[in-house]
Amino acid sequence: ERTGKPYTENWIRSSRYSFWSFFPRQLFAQFTKLANFYFLIIAILQMIPGLSTTGTYTTIVPLLIFVGISMGKEGFDDWRRYRLDKEENNSYASVLRATDGATDEDTEGTAVANGYYDWVQIKWQEIRVGDVIKLHRDEPIPADIALLHANGPNGVAFIETMALDGETNLKNKAPCQPVAKVCST
Repeated sequence: ERTGKPYTENWIRSSRYSFWSFFPRQLFAQFTKLANFYFLIIAILQMIPGLSTTGTYTTIVPLLIFVGISMGKEGFDDWRRYRLDKEENNSYASVLRATDGATDEDTEGTAVANGYYDWVQIKWQEIRVGDVIKLHRDEPIPADIALLHANGPNGVAFIETMALDGETNLKNKAPCQPVAKVCST
């Protein structure tokens, strides 16, 4: 049963950090590693003049260099994930949307028959629950969808799910027959 809350958006974010959360979260992640934490404690103890037998900065400088390199690598990887997410979110799909002539009292069947709906190219991040999406052969799927109609042999569509589960074989999907007959035009 619906709760009245809005549906989640069709926006992908696989990057872990924002601009503001990167340094605090990375410092925490770096110093939860046992080796880094150990050398941080040793470096703090060596900075006390009465306890140190070597120079004050002999442990902290190499530690900061290695932590900086690790943080730089993690930041670069996260930036690449952000760029790929942005590219994915800005891809286009054909979606059935109302045009200027459609009114609220039009039922969907008469609006489509009268030409008040048309296929519009929109970004993947703007796809909402309930949108009808038209896909062609070898196009990536922009969201979790329910198959309404397929032009394949016997009304079956073949889907590759390599991006989800790593399997390269095609899985056959068939729409519900009563729905597929209605959606054939």
